[in-house]
Amino acid sequence: MKKQFQRAEPYIFYFIVFLHCLPVLLFTFFITHDGPAHVYNAYLIKDILFHHNTLTSTFFSLRSFPEPNWTGHALMVMLGFLWSPVHAERILLLTYLILFPLAFRKSVRLTNPDSPMLSYLVFPFVFSYAFYGGLYNFMLGIPILLFAMLFLLKKNLPLRAVDLVFLFLISMLIYFSHLLIFGIFVLLVPFILILKIKNQSPAAESGIKKKLFITLWPVFLMLLPGLVLSIKFLFEKISLHATPSTSFSENLFHDLAIVLPTIALDYIREFKHGIIFGIILALLIVSAVFMQWKKRKIKTENEKSGFNYSFFWLTAAVLMLAGYLFIPDNFATGGVVKVRFSYFFFLFLILWLATQKIPKEMINVSAAIVILLSCARLYHFAKSSKQLNKDAVVFYSATELIEPNSIVLPLNYSSNWMHSNLSNYLGTDKHIIILDNYEAGREHFPLAWRTNMNPGGLLGSFNGTVPLCADVSAFENGSTKKIDYIVLWKNDNELKDSCSMQIQLTIRNKYQLVFKSLDKQLYMYKRADKNSGQTIF
Repeated sequence: MKKQFQRAEPYIFYFIVFLHCLPVLLFTFFITHDGPAHVYNAYLIKDILFHHNTLTSTFFSLRSFPEPNWTGHALMVMLGFLWSPVHAERILLLTYLILFPLAFRKSVRLTNPDSPMLSYLVFPFVFSYAFYGGLYNFMLGIPILLFAMLFLLKKNLPLRAVDLVFLFLISMLIYFSHLLIFGIFVLLVPFILILKIKNQSPAAESGIKKKLFITLWPVFLMLLPGLVLSIKFLFEKISLHATPSTSFSENLFHDLAIVLPTIALDYIREFKHGIIFGIILALLIVSAVFMQWKKRKIKTENEKSGFNYSFFWLTAAVLMLAGYLFIPDNFATGGVVKVRFSYFFFLFLILWLATQKIPKEMINVSAAIVILLSCARLYHFAKSSKQLNKDAVVFYSATELIEPNSIVLPLNYSSNWMHSNLSNYLGTDKHIIILDNYEAGREHFPLAWRTNMNPGGLLGSFNGTVPLCADVSAFENGSTKKIDYIVLWKNDNELKDSCSMQIQLTIRNKYQLVFKSLDKQLYMYKRADKNSGQTIF
């Protein structure tokens, strides 16, 4: 029976990976918070580079600096030659959903082949804050980092020329995925190599320094281009308004206790899942510490072979915890830094647990609970994604009536934070300028608004919380471009504030209704001096 389970166990893991892919496979749109903006901007990049669209180039330009936020966009640009932008996004999501758990499982198996059940602890981190937040570049960087570390951990020293070339390529890929992940990679690479050298030459202390120099200097040269770009980025774009570090605050430890990175859509509903998972991790840690205390010194097979995985993963986890506690949450134009550090803290902590002599019964029970927990979470996420897909289908249905090379002003009155960038899907099928494009206003993304074209400075606060203000005349005077369509999403006609009244007056005077969704959630108005289309009800 035991051997049969061991043979079947990998397929159980792969089946759970498949279950996590189903919501992306089943729905036309899989909505994440930033995802629609990433898809739209990838389309715009392709428009500028390969279609040379005049209107797109009038509004946007590519930043000259190689931003560390390109991987997801570049992947969707390449996929866009074969599939539609929406399908390209789904392929990107599936790439993450498959590679992340597989990379983590391989890391567990390398650390300790006898603890495959601990690899199931990765699933709460798959459908997570980063996933539903639409942090595509960061998400892709996680499996890339894990595979890069697997490569180094399995390599014998000295590294060959081909190994160094691969190290350079993977380091640049990590840099273009996310700066924080690149920093973690640069921190851990020399650590891995130093441990390998010390374990290979325990008796020859006098020759260690020479070996360190011979091994590390070519590695440093391979990492140098990414380091130079990172330093230049930090010096040019480091935020002067970074929030002070809230070290040792109750909130930070509370967030660790509930394993905050695993909470994705609804804090109230998912809080209990985080608590359960946190308790499981705590019990495993207590068991590991107790077994270490009881037997004083227990080495796994991997440690006997020459590399101290226990020391490596524990040190890596402690470094991530230090970053979580002491680095500000907003740093170098980026946000939610602490949550990103906590991802790696938990992942490295679980890998450290794989090095410990924890009773197998306890590991198996923990894995079983996590599997049930993940399936329950997945059902909750699938229901939410189904409704978000319906919302996106309604929004996207207006695209057919938008003429190419038009300028569209979307006004989002929804209280659902997942609707923030939904309007960007309107611009993924034709050459259309969507004025609500937060990416182009951020300094760490590939595209930027051209001078006098940024609607954030011309229209007013049209893409924040209600009341929304949109001075159409000011935008048209400043940009010399007319707004062809205005789209209202979940608008409350009872709003009587000055901004809402001004928008209603502008629509009455200059626009006519051309589309109204059946559920009356979306209204689209076309400029009256353009060729009028048929009103759809």
